[in-house]
Amino acid sequence: MSITRRNAVLLVTSLLLSASALGSSAPDLASASFTDILTYCQQHPDTQGKDATTGDCLGEQTEQLEHLAQTRQATLLDNQCPAVKLQAMIAQQQWQSYRTNQCGLYRAMADNTTMYDNSQACRLQLTLDYRDQVSFLAEHTPQAPLPCDTSP
Repeated sequence: MSITRRNAVLLVTSLLLSASALGSSAPDLASASFTDILTYCQQHPDTQGKDATTGDCLGEQTEQLEHLAQTRQATLLDNQCPAVKLQAMIAQQQWQSYRTNQCGLYRAMADNTTMYDNSQACRLQLTLDYRDQVSFLAEHTPQAPLPCDTSP
């Protein structure tokens, strides 16, 4: 294939992707994959040709995803004993600390747009894992909670 023809093919492909992005809507965060969200952020019209906006979009999607997972977990814990709720709260705080520290490594290595995007992608991946763990918990939660231990 000649260079001119290859460039034309690349241009047409690029235009098709851009056109499809104009009509793209945000993915359903309850079931979206990392690739679904990354593709949405890369192709979203607001991110085309702008520094760090893909990372900003990943950050926004991550915040929404975390809120969704936390809301679902809170609903699951409504009828649980205080000890179970406390354990869930501690686990969530430890997970948030782990995510902050692990994904902060990217920014600590170099503070530039690429590392910012990588840091946001890390946050997204770990939050997707959290969402999946909450879903797993929902699938395996007994219909009726165990009685609370009220012994002294």
